[in-house]
Amino acid sequence: MAKLTNLEKVRRQRARKRLIRNLFVLGIFGLIVYLCITLIHQIGEMDLKTAYSDIKAEIGSGNGFPVTMPGGEVRQLQRAGDSLMLLTDTNIYSYNATGKQMLNAQHGMADQTMSVARERTLLYDRSGSRITLYSKSSQVSTMTSEQQIFTADLAANGNFAVVTASDTHMAQVTVYNREMQWFYRWKSYRPVVSAALSDVRDEMMVGCVDVEDGGYLSSISRFLLSTEKELNRIELADELLVWLDYTSGGNTLRAITDKRVILFNSDLHEIGSFEFGTRKLNRFYSAREGMVLVFGDHAADKCLELVTLDEAFQLQGMFEVAYDIIDLKADSDYIYLASRDQVEVMRYDGTTMVQIELFNLHNIEPIDGQLYYATGAELGVLPTREAINQARELERARKNQERENASSEAAEPPTSSDDDSSSSTGAEQPANSDTGGDSSTADTEQPAGSASLSEDAEQPAASSSSSKDAEQPAASDPPNAAGSSSAG
Repeated sequence: MAKLTNLEKVRRQRARKRLIRNLFVLGIFGLIVYLCITLIHQIGEMDLKTAYSDIKAEIGSGNGFPVTMPGGEVRQLQRAGDSLMLLTDTNIYSYNATGKQMLNAQHGMADQTMSVARERTLLYDRSGSRITLYSKSSQVSTMTSEQQIFTADLAANGNFAVVTASDTHMAQVTVYNREMQWFYRWKSYRPVVSAALSDVRDEMMVGCVDVEDGGYLSSISRFLLSTEKELNRIELADELLVWLDYTSGGNTLRAITDKRVILFNSDLHEIGSFEFGTRKLNRFYSAREGMVLVFGDHAADKCLELVTLDEAFQLQGMFEVAYDIIDLKADSDYIYLASRDQVEVMRYDGTTMVQIELFNLHNIEPIDGQLYYATGAELGVLPTREAINQARELERARKNQERENASSEAAEPPTSSDDDSSSSTGAEQPANSDTGGDSSTADTEQPAGSASLSEDAEQPAASSSSSKDAEQPAASDPPNAAGSSSAG
């Protein structure tokens, strides 16, 4: 019987070892599959050498943020996948989440602008002729246009559209694949101000501006890249089109004119808009969840007005700030406003969540609950999600303190009424005329309410309650208090 028991124990130990070994092999297999999928994804977007370079650069570890600003005047700071792209007037850089520099390349462009889609970055020289495509860690390809470049747009699949001058027309739009080979071209007799490629469809929108009867006549045309035909076209009389782009889902199009912002469906039917009225547009930001519009001139008005719209262009908030905005970003939950010496994080309704002091600030970019920033001296990151959580805790503590104060104040009147009743009772019982006279004089010179307060002041418990309220500025004055006062 003992031998059978030992044999069963040995079998169980062997079975446990086999299970552990199988789980280990399964884990290794899963890791290999993940790496293969990642590599295939990278290869699908670029060549094997570039994909390997990106993966190797991502695995590398840096010393964390902040990092010293490499030099040059900051132009743009933008997210590319899980990396950060920094554009200056001389170079383009990329950094991973640990602060390691993965890319450092001189671009040699006079009027540089970058367009980012997923993990690619298209850099072009506005008013020049050079176009360069970058991955996270290296230059993928470059080309020189035969005509002057006006604007460009990069799609998630690697195709990109370039608007240039033309020898025979006012402008032309050329679409290239990821190998920089053009496969679609459309020429226009009107100036082209904007072009947008869809991330989910094989189509493109082009915005043009013309003059008719002394006023502007803007138009938006829709093209299917597999044909040369114009599918749809809409005209905007007496409006100057300045910008258009697809939403991230690709089912709607957003456009901005000098008079309003407009939301179109995929067939160019207007489904929403917001009129500017007498407001003058200062800047804007288009996010997945909606748009943030900034109106006014801070130098003249000493304030700016912000309007937030949801993805259906319904009004969410309208408020003012008393400082000049130098950069504006937004994500699914918050909007981020940068001035020269601070960052303010707000909800879409204008509620300030937190204010963070930063000097000589240039650009900001939110990524996954953190806010990356560029100053004249450093490139750093702020844990905005943690700061917002702390602000919420302070606000919760302040409200709890207010409720406690209200409860304690509600409990005080019965004691005061008892004192009043006892004083009045004493006045109604003149057992001794002298005593009654003294009592009457005391009641006349010192009202019952004042007596109640003085008695409370002599009691340590009540006194400590009052001093507690006076000595807690943290609960009554959270970090967002100053920002809330600036919101209209």
